[in-house]
This record gives sequence, structure tokens and C-alpha cells, in this order.
Amino acid sequence: MIRLVFSKKGLAKYISHLDMQRTMQRTLRRAGIPVWYSEGFNPHPYLCFASPLSVGIEGENEIIDFRLAEEMPFEEMKSRFNQAFPQGFTAKDIYEGFDPVKNIAFAEYTLSFPKDTQPAFEKFWQRDSIPVLKKTKRAQKEIDLKEESQTVSLAENGDFFDFTVILPCGSEKNINPQLIVSALEENVGKINSCRIIRNRFYKTDLSIFQ
Repeated sequence: MIRLVFSKKGLAKYISHLDMQRTMQRTLRRAGIPVWYSEGFNPHPYLCFASPLSVGIEGENEIIDFRLAEEMPFEEMKSRFNQAFPQGFTAKDIYEGFDPVKNIAFAEYTLSFPKDTQPAFEKFWQRDSIPVLKKTKRAQKEIDLKEESQTVSLAENGDFFDFTVILPCGSEKNINPQLIVSALEENVGKINSCRIIRNRFYKTDLSIFQ
């Protein structure tokens, strides 16, 4: 099994997970990667995405696992991916011998807000609790964003300020950072610009997943 680490930025953030699967399959074909296909009536490449991104969120170190039908040097594969990828995608690393996807427990996100909203945001985040409704396919329940968040930080970034936070991200629990934006807007009104980037994944003990 091979792991590809790639970034997904700019307009690519609007690609849904279903379209992402199609994009990756087309990229593999254009790049001439000897990917392994399943057998049977409808052969398809085995592709395993680590916690697919929600539409509108960019990714700095996204992960996809796949199998090869024959060996190819990793650097050559990386070069071929970067030549075949559509705009917004960049292959960053390819390796084997990695953590299984099921070990992902958290993800780190950076939310960039307009600088003039920083005072309101700081007042908002200083609350003891921030209850929000989290919707699932079957129901909705109330969660506390402050209770679920870990290792938060603020940093100035030109006309913006960056809020970096670690949230649950795994098969058992997953919290979308857009809930933070929605909760803030309920208090300060519509925010014209907010960029969200997922930086990396972590395991249960908060060691970096790789």
C-alpha cells in the first residue's frame, strides 16, 4: 500500500468528495501510475481517503492510500502526479509504512478571519461554553465547541488573524470547523471572508498522524 500526501487549495476546495474520487481516478490515468484495480464485472482502483474534506475547506496535508500493480520509484510518481493534477492540487510526499487511517482522532485547522472582527471573536471565544447544534444524517444534538476544542492559538496575518484549533476528526467523532464560523456569525453577524485550512491529522495521544 502507498500513501500520497497532497494539498488541495484555491478553487479546488469547492470539489465535493464524490468529484474528488473522480478527479483522483482521472489523475492516476493521466499520470500513468500503475495503480491496482479490483477484479470482477466493474474493475475500479482501490482508493482510501483519510477523512474527506467538507466543501469549502482547503487541505495542506491530505491523504489518500492506494495499491500499485507494479513498482515505480516514489519520486517519479510524485513528479507524474504534479504534472497530471488539475489546478489547486500539489503532490507533497509519497511513502509506505504508515499509520492506518482508523488511528486518526483529531485534525488541526486554521481559520483566517478579517482583522476587524478580532475583538468580537476574542470576546466570543472567551466564553465558558459555546453550545451549538451538530447535525447528523439521522438526528441533531447539542455539543460544546469549547469543550471539544484543544490547543487553540491566535496570530496576526496581515489584514487577517489566524485562529488555529484542534478538533475531533475520526470515525467515532468528527466536528466541522465551519460550526465555529456559524456560531460566531450568530453573535456578530455575517462574516464576508473566512478561509479554513486543515493543516494535519493527529492520533489519540495528539502525536502527528503520518
